[in-house]
Amino acid sequence: MNIVLLVFRTNLKRSLKDKRKFFINLLLPIVVILLSIVISNSSAISVNIALINDFHDKNTENLISLLKSTKGINIKEANKENINTDILNGKYAASITVKKPIDKQVLADIDGYFTIYTSQEENTLVVVKDLIKGTIQTNKPISFKDINKSLTEGQLSKAENVVSLLSTVLLIMAVVNGALLIKDKEDNILFRYKSSPNKRWQYIIGNVLFNYCLCYIQLAVTFILATMLQINMNISLLNLLLFGLVIVLVTTSFGTLIACLFKKDLYANMFSSAIGFILALIGGGFLPYEKMPTVLQAISNITPIRWMIKGTRFIENGSDRIISSLIVLLVFAVIFSSLATLFSRHSVSL
Repeated sequence: MNIVLLVFRTNLKRSLKDKRKFFINLLLPIVVILLSIVISNSSAISVNIALINDFHDKNTENLISLLKSTKGINIKEANKENINTDILNGKYAASITVKKPIDKQVLADIDGYFTIYTSQEENTLVVVKDLIKGTIQTNKPISFKDINKSLTEGQLSKAENVVSLLSTVLLIMAVVNGALLIKDKEDNILFRYKSSPNKRWQYIIGNVLFNYCLCYIQLAVTFILATMLQINMNISLLNLLLFGLVIVLVTTSFGTLIACLFKKDLYANMFSSAIGFILALIGGGFLPYEKMPTVLQAISNITPIRWMIKGTRFIENGSDRIISSLIVLLVFAVIFSSLATLFSRHSVSL
């Protein structure tokens, strides 16, 4: 254990010799990810629904207020004389016309209280009707995404998008942070270490630990700042930080493996950028898993990013199946670390 901590402390001291480079590598990914989150959050797709209402009783006003607070849709009061034209022109996806004041009988006769019109497919009518029913039943804004499964199928949630992007960046940064291992090979430090009675795995774990701490700081700062900016990802900060412990373990063990494979950090960085993008693409970060061909789905299921996204979804839904994702991700970390120890004997010459 002393050797592991010695490698960790030595790497930290060496990194801090060039403080400017150290802090750029530490902070740049945080800035890039935060900007992506903010842009994604501000450009979230919403559905415009027109509202025509001539009643101002308490129940009707309360329902309208709740509908306007529903995330994912924009309820706008419209002119009933032009509503058909506006819907045909695409200004609104649908219109809701209140036919009479709302009372206790509304749930038994939605069609008697509202006229819903759309020029789109029949499913839109069902979605809008479910939106009204759900809001009345719960007396609070409901998740439009939950009732609109047909339109949101295959799309990543905000939290899944963030985790996918963050994981991809950390896969790349883990190699950048692991460049000290490559430098050790260039300076024959690793060769001298292997000639000592110390175990190779201690050296590898020391590098993984150093890499892990840097990457986890980047992940934690990103999530904390996103929370401070009031970017709601439907997952508590604590759960994000806890799940991040496993995400970072996978990315850092992957980065250490790549560093063990190459003699030049330039080639290692180029390879990690390419493979990181490919893993994100196949893992469902860009191409929805549900829309992939069967063969590609099978390949996707053996990528770590796929299981990171699945794990995020399980946490959002409060599912106990998160355990399966954690186990698979830990297996990836063990495989990557074991391969790094094995390949530390040899390097790929390019």
